[in-house]
Amino acid sequence: MTTLGWSAFFLRVRARYGTLPLAMLCLACAGLVSAAGPDSAADPVKAGRRERRARINDIGRSTRPVSASELIGSLGDEDPYVRGAAAQTLGLRKAQGAWASLSEAAGSEDQHTRWGAVDGLAELGDRRAVPILIGLLSHADKATRWKAAVALGRLGDARAVPGLTAAKNDAYAPVRRAAAEALRRIKR
Repeated sequence: MTTLGWSAFFLRVRARYGTLPLAMLCLACAGLVSAAGPDSAADPVKAGRRERRARINDIGRSTRPVSASELIGSLGDEDPYVRGAAAQTLGLRKAQGAWASLSEAAGSEDQHTRWGAVDGLAELGDRRAVPILIGLLSHADKATRWKAAVALGRLGDARAVPGLTAAKNDAYAPVRRAAAEALRRIKR
């Protein structure tokens, strides 16, 4: 059936039965496509990645002492989501050796690793992170700039005021808002 034929079919179904049958058809088609596609749950590579992500998330939620070596080792994982989650969890759990690993990960080319490192540095609460985060306020990636501004606000260090003041003129509105909020938090 051509695109025009499908369009006419959808219009007729919607006119006669409403949108519910179309939603059900779309879900059924999506299920068939995902079951047959490369994202299949039977794919052992994807299943392994999911397991590693789940392991990192379990460590983050756990109240037992953490092995920093497992988290630091996960910063080299092939999956960027695992690397990002590991970086964030390092800071959240204040794991031994987290500072050095997170400061290095903050300079990563991979956005997920970098974002997780910025979040981890904020969670760690170590004021040595302030110069790194100030440097990230001028990063090419707008989400990195936004996360850096939020992290600086959480740390509340007055050394960040000049960088945050400059970030209030950022082209990306969420960065401007985060910088303004961070400045309010620092000046309290």
